[in-house]
Amino acid sequence: MKKYEYEKAAKALLIEGHYKLVDENIKWMLHSLKIRTKRLMIYRKCSEQKALNEIVQITSGAFSTEDFRQYYDSHLIPR
Repeated sequence: MKKYEYEKAAKALLIEGHYKLVDENIKWMLHSLKIRTKRLMIYRKCSEQKALNEIVQITSGAFSTEDFRQYYDSHLIPR
C-alpha cells in the first residue's frame, strides 16, 4: 500500500476527531494505523487495504465513546 493512503486516513481521522493537523499528531496517528492494520491483517488473514478500512471505521466510531476519547485526548493535540 502507498504511504499516502495511510496519511490520507490519518488526516481524515484527525479532522473528524477535532485534532490539529500538526506533524506530531499525524505521526502518532500514522504509527497507530500502521501497527493496528498489520495486526489485523495477521489476525484475520485479510488484505492490507481491507484491514486499514476496518481500522479507520473502528477508530471513527471510537471517537464517540468516552474511554477511547480520553485515550486519544491524552496522545493528540486538540484544536
